[in-house]
Amino acid sequence: MAKNPDPTPQGSKKPAWRPCPICKRLVAEGEKFFPFCTERCKTIDLARWATGTYVISRPLEQRDLDEE
Repeated sequence: MAKNPDPTPQGSKKPAWRPCPICKRLVAEGEKFFPFCTERCKTIDLARWATGTYVISRPLEQRDLDEE
């Protein structure tokens, strides 16, 4: 996999890079569709929620909300 170019000017804080949850391409925080790399990956993820491919396995509890 090729390294992504460094889009930050010299001396500024570098963005954190994370893999897109759909295609695994690296995406910098602050990108337009973050955490997805493109609108296409964002739409695929939304469709998976809408069709029931993704589900929350149990009801949320207060301790889930307290965790970071």
